[in-house]
Amino acid sequence: MKHQTSVTTLRGEAAETDGMRYRMLGIISVLCAWSASAVTLQQEGPHLTVDGVSINGRGPFRFLLDTGAESTVVSLAVAQHLGLTPSYRVAVVTVNGTLEAVGTKVQRLAVGEVRVDGVEVLWYPLDGLRGVGTDVVGILGQNALRAMGVYTIDAVQGTLTVGRGESNSGERFRLEWVAGRRVVALDGMRLVVDSGAPALILFREKFAGYRQSGMARLGSRTGSVRTVGMGRLRRFWRWRDVAASLVGEGRGDVDGLLPVSLFESVTVDADGGWVTLRLHAEQATGTAPGVAQK
Repeated sequence: MKHQTSVTTLRGEAAETDGMRYRMLGIISVLCAWSASAVTLQQEGPHLTVDGVSINGRGPFRFLLDTGAESTVVSLAVAQHLGLTPSYRVAVVTVNGTLEAVGTKVQRLAVGEVRVDGVEVLWYPLDGLRGVGTDVVGILGQNALRAMGVYTIDAVQGTLTVGRGESNSGERFRLEWVAGRRVVALDGMRLVVDSGAPALILFREKFAGYRQSGMARLGSRTGSVRTVGMGRLRRFWRWRDVAASLVGEGRGDVDGLLPVSLFESVTVDADGGWVTLRLHAEQATGTAPGVAQK
């Protein structure tokens, strides 16, 4: 699920933009830049988890894969285990509210054989991850994935490939920067490609063709829960009858969250600024996966 951060250093200096934060953290160094490494993904309900994450040579740990989260996060217990010392405070904005966290840059973060130096890691209570799995102790977010250059989430193979691998076949779209976030434009909407979203989530009060059928509980990584409307969209991009939640927060910068589960595979080229979306085979008929065609 998405979150954004604003930063205040523990010395009282403020960083107003995402770009400022990364200049403050320094240049991220990427090792093994010309190789690719695949790690196994586990499906935990609507969530994807990845094994083989290590920090400063410690691990491996099991993390939630969340491409909608801007920052990589560890639990308070893992931060203590690693001996991390906070360098600044951040305000983390989620769909369920705002919380305060602390963070620093770690010497090295690795996913499989691909390593990045000087990447930002935050820590705060992650009570909401208990529902994903008791051994999930962190969130692998966009800042770490982006530093690795290219990554592919393959739902059929059950793998996350990071580094300079081959891009998958499918339709390629330009990634745009909107309010410090990477979004893709589909059906005239600016959407964050989000592996943590359980369904298509739209930040609008109303949406043409939307039929609400009930209510659902939308949880955050911190354990807070809110009730939102759930229903179906009659049409969205290539599909008919798509499950969707209308959060209705009226955000002007981003229109919603596009779940990775709608696709067979997703490849993000952060350096080139492209995302490649490959549809499931059954989507050739215009039907969302697992949904009966109307």
